[in-house]
Amino acid sequence: MKTKILRMVLFSVIVLFCSCASNKAGNDSIMYLMVYDYESNGVQGAGFYVGDKFLGESDVHGRFAFALKDETEYSAEIRKTGYRTEKITFSYQPSGVIYVKMGNAAQFTSLAENFLDLKKYNEALIYANYALELDSERDDTLYLKAIILNKIGNFSESNDCLSKIKRQNENKTYIEELKKRNDKGENL
Repeated sequence: MKTKILRMVLFSVIVLFCSCASNKAGNDSIMYLMVYDYESNGVQGAGFYVGDKFLGESDVHGRFAFALKDETEYSAEIRKTGYRTEKITFSYQPSGVIYVKMGNAAQFTSLAENFLDLKKYNEALIYANYALELDSERDDTLYLKAIILNKIGNFSESNDCLSKIKRQNENKTYIEELKKRNDKGENL
């Protein structure tokens, strides 16, 4: 009985030692992808595509480890439903790390608001457009974009955004006021 237990323990130690050694050796050829959102949270389930090949997806912390054959330059996409697809080019470097930031409609709307507050209207418009690419029916983003367009003097486009708002009655006063200003060519 003692001999049997001793063999099992010895076998377990050998297996554990060998598996650790192989993992350590294997890590030298692995590269890492870290996917975060605009709130610095790891993005789980982001698909990593090199060319047309799906390599896998990020874990709960936004991490993904991968290995490629050649130390050359690659084009890749990181995709997740509800998030803007990010396209990157990278050189494969074992033990290297690629950091990717991707956002969803709510985060882009928040960024647009921040840039509007800073009077950086072009940046605000970029993020509002990103948000609307992901969710074209967000009333809050449509109204925000209408304000941004008014601020930069695109009164006609501002009115176009206002006309797309679904819940017109809930925001009737604000919408009508902005439409009047746009029609007169006045900034807010």
